[in-house]
Amino acid sequence: MKKSERFGYSRLMTVAVIFLSIAFFFGCKSNGIYSESFDFYGIVVDENNEPVEDFTIRCEPLDKRKSGVVTAVTSEKGIFILNDLKQCDYEFFGRKIGYAKITGEIKSTFNSQKMICIQVCSADSVLENVKKQIVMKNFEKALILLDEIETGAENACEYLVNSCRKNIMTFLEEKNEESEKEI
Repeated sequence: MKKSERFGYSRLMTVAVIFLSIAFFFGCKSNGIYSESFDFYGIVVDENNEPVEDFTIRCEPLDKRKSGVVTAVTSEKGIFILNDLKQCDYEFFGRKIGYAKITGEIKSTFNSQKMICIQVCSADSVLENVKKQIVMKNFEKALILLDEIETGAENACEYLVNSCRKNIMTFLEEKNEESEKEI
């Protein structure tokens, strides 16, 4: 092979490699593989695997120096989409009056092609667990469970949770006073 033919072949290969690299980079960028942001899809269901409508999911970066709080509300089918999350790790919070609050983390390495399922407990389900904890004399656990319920303000759920909390606290205080008298 002549020197001029080798030079032409080498030049052609260099141009081809550059072209293919650019095509690969932009091709990947357009389909989200190397994107600067990603979407997070999910469905929220209750303890009976029924969709929970109007459940609010809020996402904020774990690194407080980064900005970008994103919020979504579930549809009637329990589905939510958090769009355009920047490539960083997030903490998410979820709430709806009458349900247990949720928290969790989303890693930036999350495969955004998959949908996650988040199961939440209704206030009724949590209150049943509170009763069980009281029967087993696990009052501190019962109080922790009560704090997990999203009650809103001035509604029946708030009244019920606060009444239950007050009764447990009163019982614990009386028990403490009796213990002090025995000593």
